[in-house]
Amino acid sequence: MNAIDELMAMFRAREELMIVRNIHTLCTRFVAVWLFVMLSSALACAQASPLPNLAGRWTGFLPTGATEGDSTETVEQNPSDPSRLTFRNAGGSVSRGHFLNATTVIADDWQGGLRGTLENNNRTIRWANSTSWSR
Repeated sequence: MNAIDELMAMFRAREELMIVRNIHTLCTRFVAVWLFVMLSSALACAQASPLPNLAGRWTGFLPTGATEGDSTETVEQNPSDPSRLTFRNAGGSVSRGHFLNATTVIADDWQGGLRGTLENNNRTIRWANSTSWSR
């Protein structure tokens, strides 16, 4: 093989390497765009799922099943941002709150962020402190 043939072989190898690198770059970009579209779509679906309406009067129950005080609890739900809640228990204590997801609420100001799970077709809030509210 003479010097010209060696030089030509080197250029062909370099061109092939550049083609492989370009294909790799295009594939990487395609995967990145695809992931972005899929994650954006999943996030939009998650945000689009409606939050239940919890606004109104509730009856509070102690862990024993007995009613709590006068047993009137209330939930206010912000009409312009339904994920924002205000809880008021029978003792008059008030807590800001929010939905963690469509089946879990958090009373931000009670017990460092008291978690409540929605049950019974959203007619019961079962609190992490073993109390519950029903309507």
